[in-house]
Amino acid sequence: MSVRCPLTWTFGVFLPGKWSSKANGRQIFFTMLGAIATFETAIRKERQREGIDAALAKGEDSPFRGRPASINAEQIAAMQASGVPPSKIAKQLGIARSSVYRYLCHSKG
Repeated sequence: MSVRCPLTWTFGVFLPGKWSSKANGRQIFFTMLGAIATFETAIRKERQREGIDAALAKGEDSPFRGRPASINAEQIAAMQASGVPPSKIAKQLGIARSSVYRYLCHSKG
């Protein structure tokens, strides 16, 4: 003996009778899921923006100031003027050689 259930189970949603096919149930489920995800993303972005604005309002104590410069321009200029090659300047100051070359290119022009 078999018992026929009047409700169809589709993705956690009960839909009455033979009205729903699996394709319709999936479509409505993923449409709702997408709408909720979009809403949550908008709320998260709004909260993040509020937090960043509050941090920037702190001024000098703000974590969004950026990190301090690791290149001492006067040292590079003095070492280069005394004839030290860029690779040795980089090694002595503990910075990348490309940073020394970048500084030297920008200081000339």
